[in-house]
Amino acid sequence: MQEYFYRNSNREKWNGFVSEVSECGWLHSWDAIRYGCKFNQIIDNSSFIMLDNKDIPLSVCILAAHLNDRNEACLSFGGLECAIPAFSQLTKSRRRKIEKIVFSIILDYCKKYNIQSVLLSQPTVNIEESINKRVCANNKFLLQKYNFIPRVINTSIITLSHDNQELYSNVSQSHRKLIKRSKKKGFEVEVINKQLCDNKKKIVETLYEFQGVHLEAAGRKTRPQATWDAMKDALIAGMASLFVEYTESNQPISYLFCGEFRKSAFGWSQANVPEYGKKISPRHLLEWKAIQYYKQNGFSFYEIGEVFYSRQLFSSPTEKEKSISVFKERYGGDLFPKITWEGFIREEIKQKLLRDEFVKFEQELKCFQLI
Repeated sequence: MQEYFYRNSNREKWNGFVSEVSECGWLHSWDAIRYGCKFNQIIDNSSFIMLDNKDIPLSVCILAAHLNDRNEACLSFGGLECAIPAFSQLTKSRRRKIEKIVFSIILDYCKKYNIQSVLLSQPTVNIEESINKRVCANNKFLLQKYNFIPRVINTSIITLSHDNQELYSNVSQSHRKLIKRSKKKGFEVEVINKQLCDNKKKIVETLYEFQGVHLEAAGRKTRPQATWDAMKDALIAGMASLFVEYTESNQPISYLFCGEFRKSAFGWSQANVPEYGKKISPRHLLEWKAIQYYKQNGFSFYEIGEVFYSRQLFSSPTEKEKSISVFKERYGGDLFPKITWEGFIREEIKQKLLRDEFVKFEQELKCFQLI
């Protein structure tokens, strides 16, 4: 066996190997890793694919180290979780052997960089599930075996194999009303991507227009410029689409950037032009057009995003996040578990985090109630 490193690869070759590993999702892709590497304080990226002696991929392992605001090394992309190791379809005994090797490499990596905590994320939809058009639970809680602590929230996923009538009827009445109103006003949505736009200059200009709107809406710079440049490259390479909503006078009012990988898509970033955002609710039509686009182009799933309700262990949503969650849920998707994992190298760090977390959880936990 041999390790094929991301740093020695390119998009085509890396994604070619990843596409052969059925448990992989978008977070294992070349563009996801490149995006993560653009955050501040990244000190190393040693992501690799384990190959057998015939260059057949056995496992994909995402490894990155960064320094947090306490100057402690963590295994993550600047606080964004690395994807959990993914494995090919192997016999049970061989899988256990490869698992042991991969997790031994992860532990050695943590020792090398004096990493204190490990943040990993489970792909919500993997390649096998996209092909079969069915999200399953196989191996979703594998990391319990290695004493990782799970953080589980809901995410809303639209199953695009439903016919258009069923998809539309699943949308809430209030959302349908606002979608119809936007259409009646003459609003249109343009899709900017490699397949539909051969004008590279337009792709770049539109993305940076979106970045300007995102900055204005947020009121501050939320992440490094290099991450936007990575999104631009993903868009040009055909790994993403940008949806732009225009008024009848051709004024852009809302943007939605979606990542794509092996017939699954997900909402990556969104922003409304502030002066229009509260007046006319432009995002309702924008999301519906994205759903339609992905259905028409043979995608299996569109992940509209996380849905928060109240305080959970390791999850304390803001009022804004809960409000956006209501918006997302009303598109009628099914709720699936989105699992992230935290592991600790030192016992005292684990104990402190758990003590602090349980105190907050006990104070904020609500009893069962009907909503």
